[in-house]
Amino acid sequence: MWNKNVTDLDASVAWYERLGFTAKATARSAEADDAVLSYASMVTEGDPSFSLELTQWEDPKGTGVAASPAYHRGLYRIALGVDDVNAAYETLADRSLHAPEFVQLPGTRLGGVTVLFLRDPDGVVVELVGRPRSHMRR
Repeated sequence: MWNKNVTDLDASVAWYERLGFTAKATARSAEADDAVLSYASMVTEGDPSFSLELTQWEDPKGTGVAASPAYHRGLYRIALGVDDVNAAYETLADRSLHAPEFVQLPGTRLGGVTVLFLRDPDGVVVELVGRPRSHMRR
């Protein structure tokens, strides 16, 4: 499970749906310890054991912007494995997701990987790592 605060729940849900997540559960204006929030629990068909929990604080509303140094921001990056990073790139380019950026890592001890870097609506880096599931099961 990955918990993430978002500034716009609808925009974040739509963005992660383009990556293949599906909203399993949502709630609007749920109350928690004198706070009002909206959230969405999202899963992928390929691995329902992993969920992405998105929370938007309605009251009190968040203020300001996240500190820019990564070590001050909390979670600032997530990596997701994909079977074919080139196919993922083509799919995301067709879905008008922010311009993805490829990085080749040929010298890694894993035999080389290709990583596709994206940023979600709140600026969190999402990496799509080209590592087939069959390789990960070894």
